[in-house]
Amino acid sequence: MAYLLDTNAILFGLIMPDKIKPSIRALIRDPANRVCASVASIYEINFKVALGKLWLPVDFDITAHLVQADTELLSINPFHAAAASRLPLINRDPWDRLIAAQALNERLTLISSDKAIQALGVKTLW
Repeated sequence: MAYLLDTNAILFGLIMPDKIKPSIRALIRDPANRVCASVASIYEINFKVALGKLWLPVDFDITAHLVQADTELLSINPFHAAAASRLPLINRDPWDRLIAAQALNERLTLISSDKAIQALGVKTLW
C-alpha cells in the first residue's frame, strides 16, 4: 500500500506518537508499504516554527528526520499545483490543498486527523 503523511501526522509522530492509533503506526513502520511526506509539509513545519506557532528544538532538522525514518519525500510538480487549484474552495488552506492534490494525483491514502482536508475528497485514514 502507499500512504502520504499529512503535516499533522508527522507532528503527532514526533511530539505525541500515542495520538496515532497503533494500527496506523504499524502501517507506517511496515517496510512493505510506501510511506511519503510532502515537501510542502517540511515547508509548513519550518514556517510555523519561524512564526513562533510551533516549537521544535533549534537544531532539529525535519528533513533529516524523515529521511532517517525511510520516508519518501514527495516533490511538488506542475500537475500537483494545477490539481490543487481545481479543488473545491471548502478548504482554503494552501498546504492542505496541495497535500490533498498530491494524494489524489499519486493515488496515495492520506494519513491525517484533519477534518478540513478530508472534506476535499481524498481517501484518508486516522
